Order: sequence, then structure tokens, then C-alpha cells
Amino acid sequence: MFIAPQDTPSRSATATNQRPPLPGSLEFLFTLLDEQGDQARYRSAYGEISFFNDPTDIRNILQSQNFVRTPLVTVLLGQGLLASDGPYWKSQRKLMQPAFREPCVHSFLPVVRRCTDDWLRRWESAAGAEEVIDVSAHMRQLSLDIILQCLFSTGLGEDLARVDRSVTSIIDDLGQLAGTFFNQPHKFSPGRNTDFKSALAELDALVQGIMEQARKQSSDGVHESHLMPLLMGGIDNTTGEPLTEKQIRDEVVTMILGGHETTAVILTWAWHLLASHPEVETRLVQELEQTLMGAPPSHADLGRLTYTRCVFQEAMRLYPPVWFMMRKSLSAASIGGQEIPAGGSVLICPYTTHRHPVHWDSPWEFRPERFEEAPSSTRHKYAHLPFSAGRHQCLGMGFAMLEGPLILAALAQRFQVVPCAHSVEIAPLLTLRQRHGLPSRILPRKPSIAA
Repeated sequence: MFIAPQDTPSRSATATNQRPPLPGSLEFLFTLLDEQGDQARYRSAYGEISFFNDPTDIRNILQSQNFVRTPLVTVLLGQGLLASDGPYWKSQRKLMQPAFREPCVHSFLPVVRRCTDDWLRRWESAAGAEEVIDVSAHMRQLSLDIILQCLFSTGLGEDLARVDRSVTSIIDDLGQLAGTFFNQPHKFSPGRNTDFKSALAELDALVQGIMEQARKQSSDGVHESHLMPLLMGGIDNTTGEPLTEKQIRDEVVTMILGGHETTAVILTWAWHLLASHPEVETRLVQELEQTLMGAPPSHADLGRLTYTRCVFQEAMRLYPPVWFMMRKSLSAASIGGQEIPAGGSVLICPYTTHRHPVHWDSPWEFRPERFEEAPSSTRHKYAHLPFSAGRHQCLGMGFAMLEGPLILAALAQRFQVVPCAHSVEIAPLLTLRQRHGLPSRILPRKPSIAA
């Protein structure tokens, strides 16, 4: 089992920057780096894979049109924006870009505030009842509620937990399959296949409801959704035809998963890190108290909550939700002097790059101050990849960097998260979740902590 205090050790323990014990896939990759350096090759069930860890090599891969995505997640996302490539991907990205431009993103913030206020009430109730809650599930359900209301003008109410369970089942199963890229064992069973199909049907039913609601609104002359009118009026530039039902479905599923999973994973790790680093939590709360003066955080406050943003960024560095990226070479190419054949597989792992000792001082330490303006301005752009980079940089990055710190500020201002266990096991599956969640008690924040 992977023990969290070893992953986020004390300052004295990290003085030598020794690597802690890691779960299978991550330990496998770090061992490759130890043995072969920043350019490594290994054999997998899918043939030879070239693994690049240097930011310059990563930049050359992610900026090149010769390296395209592999079909791992197409079973879930179809040809959605996170899975497609080439002319079709470019057409879809251009189509959906308006929903993520700055004015539109800023218009989402009242929804973020309203949904977060609902969770403030839930946490107040949990604190009063001294209830143990799974913070990871709460963060997923909160971020799912936000993305559904922001992009699709729909809410799920009590169904949030049910849909979250279905998404979790899908993430886990695809993650188990992804482990085979790193020579990790995977057991297939009829029961797991049945559960996966059931979970996928649950997600498809949600998407179908969103599409039907959007059609009704359109026929009534109402356009509440930010994204659906773009998709329903969209043209597939590769065929010249309107988008099919399947194409619209793929993009809706992509936005639901991509829009909430990453933020939820980052926030959960942030709560874990704050709980194990009281000096960081004290400084965060001091900033919240001095900046907000007891008022709820607003968009206008985000520019002044600089340390809060640093905490969020450092949580992304230590625990990037999208912890690996696979690419395939369309034609023979050379990266950093290493030859890649046509059809060759290429691997990038933000988790290892985010700990590159050349680009990060004390890389295993949780040090939010490293993201303050001066040090971050001189860092290699491709040394920090929580939202990917290059051609496929996440469309929702701007929204996530507003949503995440705002949620963190609103909840940390009022409550302290106290995990029930001292250890957390990393689950390097499709995303970098916590294998058993984050069961915690919620305590009302005492203002004296920042006195």
C-alpha cells in the first residue's frame, strides 16, 4: 500500500529528495528513469513504447501534428474533443471555443458560488452531526453539479451521487485497462464488464436527457445552455453535414467528464495536503481572513487570493489528475536524438515530469510558494502539464483555474478537513484519484487559527 505521509513527507525527510514507495505503474516509470534517464524505452503488450520525461522533448511531441492521440478512451468519449485528433478535432475545438472564452467563463461564476453555497450548508450539517464524509465524493459531486449547470443549464439534485458512482465505475475500469500500458496485471471478468456497461448506460441516459432538454428549449425559443446551441447548430467540417446525434453525445460526455473530474481530483488532494501541512493551512487561512474579512469569495477577490491559487497549483503539480498521455507517431520522427518509427507509441507522464529535479527544487515537497510570480516565470513552460500543453491544451483550463481556487477559498474559509486516516493510497488509473477516497471529519473553522 502507498502511504501518503511518505509521498508528502516532512521537510526533514525530503532533504535528500529520496523517492518514496509508489504504487505499481508509477514505480515502474520511475525505475525506467533511474535506469535509462529522461529518454527510456520498454516493451509492453502493445509493442515498444518510448517514454520522454524532459520538458523540451515533451514540447516537441505535444506541438507536433505528427504525434496523435491513441484510442484508449474512445470506448467512453467516442470522437469527443479529448479523444479525437486531426481535422475533425480542430473543427470541434473551434466550434466549442466560444463557450470557454473569458466573458462566458466569468458568467459561470455565480453558478459556482451558488453550488458551493449548497455544499457549505451540507458541510455545516456534517460538522454539527460530527459525521464522517468522503471528501473526494463531495468534491466530485460538487464539480459535477457545477459543470452541468454551467454548460448545460441542468441539475441532478439527489441523482448526483448515483451518477457519480457510475462515473467512478467507468474511470476505475478504464484505468485498470490503462495499467496494461505499464505492464501491470489486469483481470477481466464478466461481472466487471456488466458493471461497466451499466455505468455507461447510466451516463448515456443523463446525456440523452440533456439533449432532449436542449431541443425543447430550442423549440420554445429559449437558449439557457452555453454549449448545447453550439453543438446542435454545429457542422462537421470534414463532411459538411450537421453533427450527428452520436457526435453531439460524444462532446457532451467529454465536457461532463473533463469538466468535473480534474477539478474534483485536484481539490481532494489539496484537502489532504493541507491537513498534513498545518503551516501551509495556517498561511492559507490567514490570507482568506485578511482578504475576505468574513465575506464569501467573489470573482473580484480571486486576483488577491494569490496564495490560495498557489496551493491549488502545487496540488496539481504533486497530483496531476491526467497523470499520463499516450501518443502515436504518424510517420518516422526523431525526438531528442531518439528515433521513433511510424506507428510508434510515445508516453509522457506529468507525474514524473512534475518531479524532475532539474526543473523543480525539492520536488517531493509540498511548497505552494514555488508558484509565486518570480520562481514560476523562469520555469520551463513544459515542466508543468496539469492541463496538457501545445495543440491539445485543455479547453477548460481558464474555467478550472477560476472554479478550483474559488471552491477552495469558500470551503477553507469556513471549515477544516480532518482526514480519518494518516495514509492515502494513490490510484494511478485513468486519473490520479485516491483509491479509497478521503473519509474525513469536517470541523468549523476557528478564526483564532489566523490570529
